[in-house]
Amino acid sequence: MGNALGTLMAKTPQCNGGFDADDIEGEVAIVKSNGVTKMLNGAEYRFGLVTSSASSTSSKSTVDTNSVSSASSSALSKSSIKDEDHGQYAPRIKELTEEIKKAAELKQINTQRMVDAVNEVKKLEVELDRAGQNLSQIQQKFNDHEATVADLRLRAKKVHEQLLIAREADKRRNAV
Repeated sequence: MGNALGTLMAKTPQCNGGFDADDIEGEVAIVKSNGVTKMLNGAEYRFGLVTSSASSTSSKSTVDTNSVSSASSSALSKSSIKDEDHGQYAPRIKELTEEIKKAAELKQINTQRMVDAVNEVKKLEVELDRAGQNLSQIQQKFNDHEATVADLRLRAKKVHEQLLIAREADKRRNAV
């Protein structure tokens, strides 16, 4: 029995994405009270829909592997308890389930907003990088043109000096 229970407890529950106990399959709660070991639907047990005193699958510590596996298959089946059987807790469970659903929807909306904001920030970063590259190119061109202007001014100054020297030489030639 210990081996079968260990194997059974090691299985991972499956969830179809919902929030109710009916949406979780494969979860088993093994409860021992007064020397009797009971295997209950884990999701129902967790949500308070069934108690350890409920008659689910009970066994003494001498139960064989076949009865454990058949008990687990019955415990893993969909919930057979109707909403009316929940008694006084049913309205509160439904209310909390609705709150959880609303909170999950709100979380999804907020998550989507955050994803959109992150994407927008990334777009702005790309635009900023492009603007920085453009600015760098413009500054490089400005520096290149500034150097060219400085060279042209230097050449103009030399040409002007040569022109003055040539005029002076021409005046001396004409004066003689």
